[in-house]
Amino acid sequence: MKTRTRSDALLFILCLLATAIGGLFIFDAGYARALQVDGSAWPKELRTQIAMAFVGLVAYAVAARTESRTFEKLAKFSWVLCLGLLLFVDVFGHTQNEAKRWIKLGPITLQPSEFAKIGLILFLATTFANRKAWPSFDRIKDPIRRFESWAPMRLKRIAPGLLALAGVALTERGKDLGTAAVLLAILGAMCVIGGVRWQTLLAWSIVMAVGTAGLVMKEPYRVARITNHLQRWDPKVVDSEGFQSAQAEVGMASGGLTGVGLG
Repeated sequence: MKTRTRSDALLFILCLLATAIGGLFIFDAGYARALQVDGSAWPKELRTQIAMAFVGLVAYAVAARTESRTFEKLAKFSWVLCLGLLLFVDVFGHTQNEAKRWIKLGPITLQPSEFAKIGLILFLATTFANRKAWPSFDRIKDPIRRFESWAPMRLKRIAPGLLALAGVALTERGKDLGTAAVLLAILGAMCVIGGVRWQTLLAWSIVMAVGTAGLVMKEPYRVARITNHLQRWDPKVVDSEGFQSAQAEVGMASGGLTGVGLG
């Protein structure tokens, strides 16, 4: 297995570039409103973004100087902590726009599902890195004994996936299907990278597809989002529920691949 002893300079530069481009887009989208509200050309969202970028740089500096073994030791604890925070949100979380996704600590609002994205990657990476080869049970002729030997190992094998799905379920309960889908995508990608058999991947993909469809159908507003998008040019919804989709299409049609520039 290849290991890195130095940080990836290219990856670091690309992250800085993506952050800068994101900040530029925030400025372009919000400077006019900021001028009207407080006379400043710097939107509040941009100032927050810059502050969080510095926090991210500090976190990067700490992580870059931490050995991988330390992350490996903290992987399970970090995911259990994420599950605990998600459970806390489900019971005591701050509700906004009928969604319960946040922990409010005075002026600071935290969204544990964002930490769960990183925690899940760390947890699954450690799980796959320490996974041992699957033994053969063919030498055990008695089917009962074979099952007794096979079942505990199989349960231990799928336990990390079940813990990951627990995080997905807790996130969805906060009416955050988008982040739940991201966690599912992380789980799927890590399984592919980790070398899970294609038969297992196919079976889980079918189950997840059916489950996701069921979650969409469970909430009327999710179904409405899909139908409104498909009917976005209907005069009844083009200036209300379909406004965002319609304007996005207008923007893409006007700007093409290169856009129309800032402002």
